[in-house]
Amino acid sequence: MPRKHDPEREQVEWVFGLTGGELNDEAWGGFAYNYDEVPDYVRRDYPDLYDGNVSYRTVVGYFVYGSPPEELIDDEGIWERRATYASSGETECPLSPDRVEDARCPLCDSEPGDPHAYIYVGDGWAEVVYRLERPSDEE
Repeated sequence: MPRKHDPEREQVEWVFGLTGGELNDEAWGGFAYNYDEVPDYVRRDYPDLYDGNVSYRTVVGYFVYGSPPEELIDDEGIWERRATYASSGETECPLSPDRVEDARCPLCDSEPGDPHAYIYVGDGWAEVVYRLERPSDEE
């Protein structure tokens, strides 16, 4: 069944560079936006920080009013927060430099006749990496 069009999800995909289908369709740990593994830029910039033989999950969320949880528990076991990577919350609209045609752009909210601008999801968004520490079969 095809996923319903979700402008916020699309904005999150562009702002965090997740336009290749990385985001999972199902919520995890209370987070609508999540994916398996660590962000590509983190693995590239910090190659010794993350063990390739361990399971990681990354959530994308809005944390302006509090920190992400230290632990998340699911059927696989206990996941512990390893790192938080803040974002500016913005990126250039992929439709730039064209002008908006008929209706407001669902990504950057530019009006018809105006050039496409920046996608802005807001301050306080971050990617949070969790590591599976204790699989449920070891408890």
